[in-house]
Amino acid sequence: NFTIIIGTVNTQVRTAASSLGDLFYWASADGLKHWDTTSVSVDSPALNFDSLVTHKGRLWGSGVAGDKRTIYISKYLNGSDWQLKTDPNEEDPARIQVQGALDENLTGLFASYKDLLVWFKANSFGGIYGSRRSNFLSVSFSQNVGSAYPETARDCDGELRFLGSQRAAWGYQGANLTKLTKGANGSGIDSLMATVIQGDAVNRSWPQTTQNDW
Repeated sequence: NFTIIIGTVNTQVRTAASSLGDLFYWASADGLKHWDTTSVSVDSPALNFDSLVTHKGRLWGSGVAGDKRTIYISKYLNGSDWQLKTDPNEEDPARIQVQGALDENLTGLFASYKDLLVWFKANSFGGIYGSRRSNFLSVSFSQNVGSAYPETARDCDGELRFLGSQRAAWGYQGANLTKLTKGANGSGIDSLMATVIQGDAVNRSWPQTTQNDW
């Protein structure tokens, strides 16, 4: 491992990054940029995403100031083109305003789970189906469970697990949503989670040594 400094970022805001093809993209308070291993180029000074992922040959971003309920989708195989077209084709950029607690902003994106792009709000989450501009479809999986910590989302052997609201960890298997921290017969780590302040979620851990721990 080695370190290469390619640019500076604002340490007071969340910086999002992802790669597409041979380019490394990142977004901060001063917009979206990319690095081609030689030089840095500015793609848009206005696209200050706080979440950026690569999914099905495109970059997907959320958290743009003034439009935090919309997912922005780049052109296919071109993370520098986000401009909507008057007469778009299947490869052109797109934007999707997702459902599920519409009065809440998107907290982040996860790519991918069962070939879906997963989006999170604080109290709802869902996914986007499709691989072409004309068949993108957003579906809400829950209207009352979401996550303010989308960086905790993981695909664990076919189950999407994430730290959600009310100090609970959740598991989603494509049909059933389970509160993992509840456990069987009142066991689990609910009592422990209830005593920890939500703001320290990045430092929270729980050892698992047996199947029953879940």
